[in-house]
Amino acid sequence: MTPSDLIADYDAHEPSARTKADWLAKQAAAASTYASVEHVATEDDQVGDAKWRRSFSHHLRFTRAGIARTFMRRDCFVSLSVIDDLIFQAVKAGRPDIVAEVVNTIVGHQLHDPGMIVFPLHGFGITRPFADTVRSGPHPQLLLGAAGLCVMAQTNDIEKTIALLDDARAMMGIAHDFDAPGILSYTVGNRLSWLHSNPIVAFRFNSYSHNPYENQLFYQLRMRRRIVLVTSKSNRTYSTI
Repeated sequence: MTPSDLIADYDAHEPSARTKADWLAKQAAAASTYASVEHVATEDDQVGDAKWRRSFSHHLRFTRAGIARTFMRRDCFVSLSVIDDLIFQAVKAGRPDIVAEVVNTIVGHQLHDPGMIVFPLHGFGITRPFADTVRSGPHPQLLLGAAGLCVMAQTNDIEKTIALLDDARAMMGIAHDFDAPGILSYTVGNRLSWLHSNPIVAFRFNSYSHNPYENQLFYQLRMRRRIVLVTSKSNRTYSTI
């Protein structure tokens, strides 16, 4: 996923949004009087040029939606609040190509790179045939690396869970190091007891957002699809309980 590929995809699929982005590129002088996107959106209609603010908001919505869809076509979810801020910064800076500036910033700062989403599971399990278990012993993970999915048994040991998650991260193609010390420090006061006292599902996901829950719908949709994949896999090779 290179910036040039993304920009070409934007131009091919988002012609209307490209027109709106070109208009935004000429608004540096007017935008310079505002501190942020929120300032433009919340300014009183009796102050300044309300007509320009409505036009700016209209063009911004089209441009950000086109950029968001471009990343979504590559299975990457950058939140609208992030894109809004990057567009506004590019406009104020007088960049001639707003889309290229935003895409280059996202890719350059690796905001599009995959991370890991972890959820606890309840009332869910997978058994292997008895002979297979006797031969090789119980295994704590069902790992589908190519699909970016791991289902892990309850360990009752936070350090073991972290080690297994880090192994899964590497197998799922997630390059960023797993922040084991950060997670361990956060467990003080039993705040993450669910992580080792439940079976868990972890999946690779390309997402970046400013605000809590902003991309939660995408998380939920991906989790449902991955659980269906696990069930399908277990039906072929194991028996589900």
